Amino acid sequence: MKRIIFCDFDGTITVEETFVAIMVAKAEIIKSYGVDESIAIGDSITDWKMAMAASIVFARPLLTAYLDEQQKPYIRWNNFIDIRDALIKSLT
Repeated sequence: MKRIIFCDFDGTITVEETFVAIMVAKAEIIKSYGVDESIAIGDSITDWKMAMAASIVFARPLLTAYLDEQQKPYIRWNNFIDIRDALIKSLT
């Protein structure tokens, strides 16, 4: 079991200690903001639910395999510059 620490934009810190709670928490955090669009950046199985809840997903292998199975669109990324460039391109 791993201890995962989430830091919210308002400085709230949440510690999750179970695998299932981690998978649920990320998706619930996205939903709690009540926004029309959200972005998820992930690379592993702990990001599955978050990716499915987000409107835009940046994904690496492991997560991409799951998203392919679910037919959920995503943008592949290798580093954070890839993400930055894709976001800039989408805004222009």
